[in-house]
Amino acid sequence: LSVLAVWIAWVMVQTRARWVALVLGGSLALVLLAKASGVVWLPLPAVALILGQKLSWRKRAELGVLAYGTFAGIAGPLLVVLRVKGYDYFSLASVFTGGVNRSVPDRIWSNIQNLWHFDAAYLGLPVIVLAAAGGVYWLSQQPRRALWAVFALGMGGGGAVVFGNAINSRYALNHVAWVLLPLAAGIALLIERARTPRQQWIVWGIVGTAGAIWLVVFVLPFQRDTWNDPAALDLYGDDPRQYVEQEASGYGVTELGEWLSSQADPLPVLGLVANCQTLRLAAYPVDVTCPAINWDGTSQRAIMAQAERWAAKGPLYVVGEQLPYIDLAGLPQPYTIIDTVARPGGSRSVTLFRIDQGAVGESRSE
Repeated sequence: LSVLAVWIAWVMVQTRARWVALVLGGSLALVLLAKASGVVWLPLPAVALILGQKLSWRKRAELGVLAYGTFAGIAGPLLVVLRVKGYDYFSLASVFTGGVNRSVPDRIWSNIQNLWHFDAAYLGLPVIVLAAAGGVYWLSQQPRRALWAVFALGMGGGGAVVFGNAINSRYALNHVAWVLLPLAAGIALLIERARTPRQQWIVWGIVGTAGAIWLVVFVLPFQRDTWNDPAALDLYGDDPRQYVEQEASGYGVTELGEWLSSQADPLPVLGLVANCQTLRLAAYPVDVTCPAINWDGTSQRAIMAQAERWAAKGPLYVVGEQLPYIDLAGLPQPYTIIDTVARPGGSRSVTLFRIDQGAVGESRSE
């Protein structure tokens, strides 16, 4: 929706049509209602109208009023209705922004530093330097186009930067285009503005050589370690725990899902893992039920009761991992451990249980 909104904003400044401004306001309302952090896209009409060419200030004001008025007319009443019904659409904001203990400037500065480390670790310092040089050259040659792209992409990455309390690299993915686009634009302008075909080939040669060196020195070794020894990867900050060792990773879950998919006569499967969608995909065509697991542990009793109800009808599989918010010791018994897959690093594992028919939980067995 945000990509669509950027395109509509571009069409608005090209056509200067009032109806396009109305559509832009509606699209921004959809962006916000899709996810609360979509509020970072609200400057889009203003940025488009300021950078648009051949527009009188009266026309800019008119289109801006139409766009923001439409947004307010759609999103405002819906948010009010939700609030009246007792639902605060931005209720999680205090969680993701660190509550009152951290100011917005402190959070933004901390997250920008994280972005720098992410880029250095996963793109390489030379790419960052060349992207900065490409951006400066792009701005010097095509300032309006460059500013438009940078502001639009900045809004896309701004949600994590402004609202993230402690962002992980996956929340910063959409800023990668912000880094790579100036690099690509700078290279394209150098080739386009070369005076002779020979100069163009020289630029192509430099770019190709630099790309080959980057591939051999940076990319391929990283991919080799990803395949052979994920625990040894030189990841930044909390990423080893997030993506390799603990529950957010697909390790273990994928292997057990593939085993389930190979069974000729599959049993019902209950997924008690944080990354349950990965288990579903790996186990296809076997159906995996993923119950809602509350972070505060309040879902424990209901989940174990569900497993017990299933066991009353016949045996079942449970794929589980030790999580802070669910205790596998409460599984109905008797059961058999079919397999346990250790995650890279050996600190966590994922286990496949076979619950026998008629198995009962702790409360019933007592």
